[in-house]
Amino acid sequence: MGKKSKNKKKKNPKKKKILSKGHKREVIEEIQTEFYYKVGYSVVVKKGVRDPDYDIEIGGWKGKIYDIKNGNEPLVSIEWDYETQSKMPISIIEACEKDNLDYKKMSLPASEVEPEMAAGKQDKKKILITTMTQEICMLARIHYDLFDKEKIQLIFSKLRCMAYENIQSRWVWLYEAEAKKLKFKRSYNEIPEERRPIILGSFYSKNDDEIYLNVNSFDRAKKAIVFFDKYIPRTVAKVTYMDVLNKIFDSYDGNLPKHEDYFDNVPMEINDPGRIINELNNITSSTKNPLEKVKIALKHMGNHSKRPLSEVERFPIHFYEDGITGLEGALRMRETIAFQHWKGNKDYTFHDLMQQIIK
Repeated sequence: MGKKSKNKKKKNPKKKKILSKGHKREVIEEIQTEFYYKVGYSVVVKKGVRDPDYDIEIGGWKGKIYDIKNGNEPLVSIEWDYETQSKMPISIIEACEKDNLDYKKMSLPASEVEPEMAAGKQDKKKILITTMTQEICMLARIHYDLFDKEKIQLIFSKLRCMAYENIQSRWVWLYEAEAKKLKFKRSYNEIPEERRPIILGSFYSKNDDEIYLNVNSFDRAKKAIVFFDKYIPRTVAKVTYMDVLNKIFDSYDGNLPKHEDYFDNVPMEINDPGRIINELNNITSSTKNPLEKVKIALKHMGNHSKRPLSEVERFPIHFYEDGITGLEGALRMRETIAFQHWKGNKDYTFHDLMQQIIK
């Protein structure tokens, strides 16, 4: 019934042709967050969902997951519970039997179901969405000034961890070959063989002067900057700034986050430390006493640290001058604040974090 056991209608996730190093090969387009459902989880179909074969409302149907197939849209196979089976219309059961389908089972896109607990009045137990390499899913986009488009295409084509994907016109960064040396919470060998190679990030270029890399965790972002600096000469491209989404997602959010939904369509705060320094110079310029200047500056910085953290933010990267340490600290603080917000402490700010560090 629906997409139940009708494998001829709903097969494994489509494989996309990827051009790599002068020849084509197939790789599965893995969803780049670890799916928060597991086999054995109880789920309920969301309100308004209809069976695609028989066009009946199936919102509220409940069952347990017995199989999961990952892809652009994860597919969960569900075996309906006794209550759901007993309420099925006889006409639907007969139609399933006529079409040689098992009415006790169905496969649905993950976005059309939710944990059964969410449908009741029980307290929701939040489950973090993490990447396949086990970092908290927090979106980031790294921007590069591009000076030689042909040269960077050549560099990418020579790297075994890079592959060109025609459909979306992007270079994908794969967790294999040169990138296997990168250390994540879940190592390369701990990732199921059938899911390899997973995609660590995707490079896009909308013009000849810029290229950007989308990644799904802050840890991947900082590792990417260091990694690609080894292979991309600074005369070809240089990292300039980063967009970050200071938000953590969980299993109750419903849909997996996409970079374009936030970095292309949401107002972004430009966080430039240089601007803050100019503000400090302006407010202290009329004060002659050095101690008074310090007091005024500290007060201003204290007030600034109490401001809410913007959900979408852009700030410059000074990797070539300062190394990666400064960026690591900035991202770690934002992840800590976002985690507090996710836990329910919505008013938590940089000021609160600094007070904890001082203690």
